[in-house]
Amino acid sequence: MLTKVISGLKSWCAMGKNKGKQKVKNVFKVAGAKSLKLKSKAKAVNTQLKKITSSTKEKVLENNKQLDQLADAVRQTTKVVKMEDRTINMKTDIEKTKKQSDELHKLTNESQVAGGLFWDDVDSLNHRDYVKEARRVIEKCLFKYKPEHVFISFNGGKDCTVLLYLTMQLLRIKHPLHVEPMLSLYIQSPNPFSEVEAFIEKCRQYYNLNVVTINSSVRKGLCTLLTEQPHFKACLMGTRKTDPYSQHLTHFQMTDFGWPQIMRVNPLLNWTYSQIWNFLLSCEAPYCELYDQGYTSLGSRTNTIPNPSLKTIDEVTNVEKYLPAYKLQNGADERSGRL
Repeated sequence: MLTKVISGLKSWCAMGKNKGKQKVKNVFKVAGAKSLKLKSKAKAVNTQLKKITSSTKEKVLENNKQLDQLADAVRQTTKVVKMEDRTINMKTDIEKTKKQSDELHKLTNESQVAGGLFWDDVDSLNHRDYVKEARRVIEKCLFKYKPEHVFISFNGGKDCTVLLYLTMQLLRIKHPLHVEPMLSLYIQSPNPFSEVEAFIEKCRQYYNLNVVTINSSVRKGLCTLLTEQPHFKACLMGTRKTDPYSQHLTHFQMTDFGWPQIMRVNPLLNWTYSQIWNFLLSCEAPYCELYDQGYTSLGSRTNTIPNPSLKTIDEVTNVEKYLPAYKLQNGADERSGRL
């Protein structure tokens, strides 16, 4: 009996053990199936992520390309805008230049002076025959007599202002080691213009001149200077052939009999009235303010008035006034303001 019981228990235990094993197998089988399903889903998700990532990269690259194209377009637009601005500025400059040119042509057409009155640019001016001639004469003078033996006659007038400008320019270029102030002889008239005196002082400072002022006639003044400083050999003068008693002068000519003997050097001898003003205006050289008040030839207060040929009526105020000296139409009227 006991044996049967024991055998029954063993049989029951064996059945339970088999069932347990089967359940475990079933559990692992279900778990394996689920794991495969999850792996499959994970693989699908990963594939999808790769597709999304690839698509995103393509979109990013495309967006970057579009941004680059947009940046290029902006740069091109900026260039176009700048070019348009430059074009507008150039058109404005051209219109301004044309207006100035028209005004100058009008002034030239109104002028009766040979060659007309016009303003050169400095480079063109330097190639004018009359300017080159004056420079050659000054260079020859400085080379032959040496700067320390040459002085300049300067009374503040337009002609000697041109001469002073050219002389100081050539001294700096051709004689850079000569640092001594050039002597400037000013023969002062009995009743001088205060504006002339102020301009001579301005030139003294501007050009570093040694101004010697002598209140006497030209002959006596020259005699005084050469007695005190006999080392001088030549005098640069702003004389032109249109000046009184100057028609037969040459570039280098000794003073007349009865005068203190010194070489007169006349670089501007062949210049015209319009050429003097062409030079001053083109170089923007400083000149005496009286020339802007209608004076065309300067003497003293007692023998000089504004040139009647420059008298006009102001269109706005209806008041009588005088045009600047450089607007004189006929150079032959230059001394019409001398009494």
